[in-house]
Amino acid sequence: MIIQNKFQVESWDEKTQKEFSKESKINRAIVKQKYNGDIEGTSIVEYVMYYLTPSSSKFVGIEYFEGNINGKSGRLTFQHNGKFEDGVASSDFTIIHGTEKLQGLSGKGSFKTINHTEAEYKIELIEV
Repeated sequence: MIIQNKFQVESWDEKTQKEFSKESKINRAIVKQKYNGDIEGTSIVEYVMYYLTPSSSKFVGIEYFEGNINGKSGRLTFQHNGKFEDGVASSDFTIIHGTEKLQGLSGKGSFKTINHTEAEYKIELIEV
């Protein structure tokens, strides 16, 4: 089953952890998001980002979602691998854990930002 829609970024708290030069640094961000549509709920994501330049980075992250997918409630954890280039963030992610009615779900997905507060996502869910 494929689900696609948009999520909203409700907050973004980013702090520099280590600077190597004027251009390269490691940052950490805690992000809160809200999903609507076939996916209803909220998530919190923790990203670690390596900025190659002030306007481009590579990042990894763990996202913890709590809510409903097609009427089934529970929690899912996603593992992200993404990049930020030309003002656009994008990521490929996999489901690494599910609980309650979402237990046994696996799958993969991706997102791409539309602007600083909204992104389009697509998730391919597989029930095991």
